[in-house]
Amino acid sequence: MLATSAEKCAMFPAFSSAIYKLLLLPVGTASVERSFSTMNRILNSEHYRLLPGHTCQLMQLAVEGPRRVPDVGDAEEGEFAHFSEFLDKAYRLWLAKPRRGRQ
Repeated sequence: MLATSAEKCAMFPAFSSAIYKLLLLPVGTASVERSFSTMNRILNSEHYRLLPGHTCQLMQLAVEGPRRVPDVGDAEEGEFAHFSEFLDKAYRLWLAKPRRGRQ
């Protein structure tokens, strides 16, 4: 009613336009269905103990794909420095995590 009533459209033009466009959206889309299928593949019986953060990261990788990591051989000096810094941070983060049997 808000999107089609002439009186309401005159009183709230931006809101009625937004409502009209919202009503035109399909209820289900293929991308949503693909996302649910991906989530079901990730959260199977073997991975039911994944933490929500890890599940989110795996979903992003599965849906969006991995970010491109530059080839170190083709990198310029500035890119090589950033890549080395990235590797150092990742290694320090890995070392900081508690490990079983490590005191």
